[in-house]
Amino acid sequence: MISDDNLVRNTLNHAKDALRDGDRLSARRHAQKTLALDPENEDAWLILAAVASPEASLVYIKRALEINPNSARARQGMHWAIQRYRT
Repeated sequence: MISDDNLVRNTLNHAKDALRDGDRLSARRHAQKTLALDPENEDAWLILAAVASPEASLVYIKRALEINPNSARARQGMHWAIQRYRT
């Protein structure tokens, strides 16, 4: 039997791989599965932000920052999302 931690890690890795391969739909689906198992997973929120609309990206990154206010990646992502939103 696969533990919850292993399942979270596996689904998150699938999301990262899909994002790297440019498969936005699969990345979103696997990130959502990760969040169903672990709603506090910062990486999954950032992946959702990467594949979402500019407006939704802001919401997802804000959630990642609530989880980890000191996250340099989330702060960098917020700057990226704000630029996308403004254009």
